Amino acid sequence: MIPRLLVFDNTLDPTRYRPVEEWTRNFAGIAFDAVRVPLGEPIPALRGYTHLLITGSQASAAGSSEPWIAAEADAVRQAADLGLAILGSCFGHQLLALAISGPRCVRRAPSPELGWIAVEIFATGGL
Repeated sequence: MIPRLLVFDNTLDPTRYRPVEEWTRNFAGIAFDAVRVPLGEPIPALRGYTHLLITGSQASAAGSSEPWIAAEADAVRQAADLGLAILGSCFGHQLLALAISGPRCVRRAPSPELGWIAVEIFATGGL
């Protein structure tokens, strides 16, 4: 199967942050489509895509009631059900956790997390 990538570009202010431009250099000629879900662009049908990339955002998935976040989480669940390979970056990790495991798995950090930070992994024995 020929790889085909869908990118959820979650930037709220494309004049300050352009994640698709940053990620494009890693696509190595792979055909892709990008949609700006927070700006109201519709999510396309997922069939025919092999991969999904969920970019960072100035938004937070923790405790948000934004309709676009709920719609995107639904699409991420559908992508997982279809067997797409999914990568979430920053906000994308939050959204992936929200979509797959629910809101109890997404919390705000005590202070904003920007850039690279150390993380500690705990075995929970199931969530």
